[in-house]
Amino acid sequence: MRRLNAFVTWTVFLSALIVCDPARAERFVSCVQEQLTDAGYDPGPIDGLLGRKTTNQLEKLKKEYPTIQDLPNISTANASVYCRAIGLARANKVGWTEDRELIKLVLGNEISPEGVRKLKSVLDDVLEFYGNQLGVNIPGQITIVASADVDEAAKLASNELRAQRAHYKIVKEFTNWCRGYSYCGKSYAGVIAISFSELSGFPITDVRRLLTHELAHEIQAQYVGNFRARGEERQVQARGPKWLTEALAIALENKFIFPDKEADYHVSRFRNRATYKTERLKELYYQTSSGDSDFRDYSSYAGFLLVARSSNKKIIEFWQETPYVGWEKAFSTSFGLSVEEFYKYFGEN
Repeated sequence: MRRLNAFVTWTVFLSALIVCDPARAERFVSCVQEQLTDAGYDPGPIDGLLGRKTTNQLEKLKKEYPTIQDLPNISTANASVYCRAIGLARANKVGWTEDRELIKLVLGNEISPEGVRKLKSVLDDVLEFYGNQLGVNIPGQITIVASADVDEAAKLASNELRAQRAHYKIVKEFTNWCRGYSYCGKSYAGVIAISFSELSGFPITDVRRLLTHELAHEIQAQYVGNFRARGEERQVQARGPKWLTEALAIALENKFIFPDKEADYHVSRFRNRATYKTERLKELYYQTSSGDSDFRDYSSYAGFLLVARSSNKKIIEFWQETPYVGWEKAFSTSFGLSVEEFYKYFGEN
């Protein structure tokens, strides 16, 4: 593929599906400050800086609203959670609202006009799935970078992250991950980079998979808080095991691609082709790469088992409840059994 030098920026307004990242922490701190000011408190200037005056006034506000009293102490990592939670508790349009945000689409200039049209159509379908079918409402923004060239996709993603003051190591990660594939995707800090070849036509199914899967990871980060910059152990403590994070993204991906196939179908298909062991699943607690031999198989089977016991909407419920009660209790409430009970169930099925 040829190296490209120019790109076209498209802004696609999608009214309900929004994602955030640590680079936008100031924005969500400002959201909290706006909420405090609107409620009659004085957090100081709305400057996006999480100072003592803001945190003190927030503690006073929390006493008024039971639904936010159990949230952990505010930080730049979870300010987006507070932004959304306060907005819902106060049922207002200050700071956080579900209908005013945008998705930014950045395209390489060699993507055909038909490819652009189909990509936008995919985004419309994704919005319908997450926003209308699953009821996802989150503040923030996501940038989707799409190119027919791996190097350009990485470069454009890096430019977006740099503009947001995020760490932009995605260049090396994305190119190493995607080199040699006809389609590939990766998300980092609110930016999703995808590359694909149109030599055989626009790969619509592949792009649908990529976007649905990577958006699932960003949605979880939005609900729970994005702890990627704080290390693997801290991330897992906040969000749950790595196998679980991947399992739920895979379950949502497959529901989007195969809307008429229930989770039981996928469970049976996986059960017929392999035997899955509890101890191996437990070993994937801190797994760092989905490229490891059986990580995706084990995660897929676990995700289908969980959805078969509950529903796809329970995944969103799990993410919503996690910052309030912790991932283990949220897991039990959403999926109907404790984590240890699920490990046993996994090995028996």
